Amino acid sequence: MLLVPTSDPGYSCTLIRTRAENEGRRLITNQLNHERVTLAAHGTMAIRALHDVRRWTRKTRLADGRRVADLPRSRSTAPRPAGTPMPCSWRSSPRPAP
Repeated sequence: MLLVPTSDPGYSCTLIRTRAENEGRRLITNQLNHERVTLAAHGTMAIRALHDVRRWTRKTRLADGRRVADLPRSRSTAPRPAGTPMPCSWRSSPRPAP
């Protein structure tokens, strides 16, 4: 949930009209289900693209023979396996040990 001051420039609100009273929850739930399906489809494509980039960095060599994957910049920005912590995190405290 996002809380936004309604006095901020650019804020607008649109009423949702339903055919009958108390149908708003069903309407919103249905919309959220559609959004989840859409996000899942795009997530799958993003994961495939990340795997393609990792494969490219491993097989592509620079003029001096080094792999793109061996460059410090590539190592610091390359996708990581699931569960691997990122070097920087938005968390204010360390993640507890598993």
